[in-house]
Amino acid sequence: MIKSHSVSPAISVLLSCYNGARWLDEAINSVLDQTFSDFDFVIVDDGSTDKSLEIIKFFAEKDARIVVIAKSNTGLADSLNVGMLQARGEWIARLDADDICEPARLEMQLAKARQNPGLVLIGSGLLEIDESGNSLETYRYPGRHTLLVKNLYSARKFPPHSSAFYRTDVVRSIGGYR
Repeated sequence: MIKSHSVSPAISVLLSCYNGARWLDEAINSVLDQTFSDFDFVIVDDGSTDKSLEIIKFFAEKDARIVVIAKSNTGLADSLNVGMLQARGEWIARLDADDICEPARLEMQLAKARQNPGLVLIGSGLLEIDESGNSLETYRYPGRHTLLVKNLYSARKFPPHSSAFYRTDVVRSIGGYR
């Protein structure tokens, strides 16, 4: 069993799952196999009716960084808020149950955050893959704050939620997800 590295890790990975058994192995392994390891991994099962919770518990038995929360189905926003309350990291890295992280994602996003202490939210591009893992399309997003804000207001090209890396205290201070 892998032991947690510190009382308060640098990062909390937050994943909410509803009937994601089909993809969970890959999603969870993509986090556990990161080049950066000082994180806790909060996984919220939102009342799944498939084998999602069983899969999550299997991984939690092998890795002490995983925090399992099983609750009734109340939707993504509520599940993320419940998970966020258990997050101990200064930063939260979001991931959806049907997505996978590049191996150095956490290391790279934390390095960017530490280089720029004023940052609150970091995102990335996206490589869309099919069910067999074959590349389909690459999406790129603006890297400049002003363009990101403009796109946010117009609901255009904004980094995917599954690439979000944000300060835990800031999101808690605004009341979390709606």
